[in-house]
Amino acid sequence: ARGQIDWSAEPVAASVKDLSQAEFERVRRLLTTAGRSELASLRDRPLLEAMRLVDARGRLTNAALLLFGGESLLRELIPSHGYSYQYRPSLGSEASYSARGTRAIPAAVDALLELVDRRAETRPLNLAGGAQLSLTDYPFNAVREVVVNGLVHRDFPAGGTVDVEHAPERLTVQSPGGLVAGVTPDNILTHPSTPRHRLLGEAVALLRLAERTGQGIDRAYREMLRVGKEPPQIADDGLSVRATLPGGIGNDAFVRFVQDLPGTLSGDVEVLITLALLRTATTVD
Repeated sequence: ARGQIDWSAEPVAASVKDLSQAEFERVRRLLTTAGRSELASLRDRPLLEAMRLVDARGRLTNAALLLFGGESLLRELIPSHGYSYQYRPSLGSEASYSARGTRAIPAAVDALLELVDRRAETRPLNLAGGAQLSLTDYPFNAVREVVVNGLVHRDFPAGGTVDVEHAPERLTVQSPGGLVAGVTPDNILTHPSTPRHRLLGEAVALLRLAERTGQGIDRAYREMLRVGKEPPQIADDGLSVRATLPGGIGNDAFVRFVQDLPGTLSGDVEVLITLALLRTATTVD
């Protein structure tokens, strides 16, 4: 819990030939997109070594398995890994679609984002000068950050799956294990980065699946606020962490105002938090 032991860096009883070639190709595509073609061009074993996914004795780590393992191998060696998705037409209704999986983390992210995007509601917004924005109920980058955080920062030894519940009113991602020591829902934006699984977090950041480990919540806040919506709500009961994104399309007037801000202010999360507060409060300290 205090980050003194990195579970993701511990060795597993598997060899390079046990890993999935499909996942190697997926990781290579991500590396190429992230501008790391020199890594993407490496063969399997040198790639794992360059990403530091083997230990000092040359054994594969849990992080390597979570990024390159096939479903059957993951079920066998990391049985706690898994995710689920449910879509409900309304919060109180029965789920109209559900799915479960144990794919490697990059594949799991792709699958979950596709399921959310397939049911996205969008609306065009005309701006000054004839420009047009497409507003969505759940901004893609915000969803990606909370999904990646749930899959990467969960407590694997604790067991349980990462569960995504999707409805028009809200989208929630619940992951096993509370926040790491020192981090609370109140200080999560300002607390220094404290990854639960350092090796896995560094590898995921290398692939640009999300922002640098421990900072993804900043992007989720930024993406929600800049389209005129409320920021994510983070809840921690000690056993699990729940990140909730409110549904619906954001405030048009706020979006237009943010678009007209000078320089880089429209992407400054502290500026956006302050402006969002001033929509409902007359003063801010």
